[in-house]
Amino acid sequence: MSTSKKGQLNVRIDQYLIQQLRQHADAQHCPPGILVAQALEQFFARELEASVLDRLDELERRVAELEKNGEQPAEAEPHKEA
Repeated sequence: MSTSKKGQLNVRIDQYLIQQLRQHADAQHCPPGILVAQALEQFFARELEASVLDRLDELERRVAELEKNGEQPAEAEPHKEA
């Protein structure tokens, strides 16, 4: 697909998404900006949760590996606020 056709397709997709957002905003009786803000908040909350869960899984794997090798994981120091 040529660059110009991809650009045209992206414009049509954007127009469709904007139309859907406006229709949804009208149905919810609120400004589209509020819906965008809510969607972004939900997106970033899910991303943060996934990041935290990934980090927790990584730490659990490392602890299991240490224990398997007969080592004792170090105790975590309490987090201190600056």
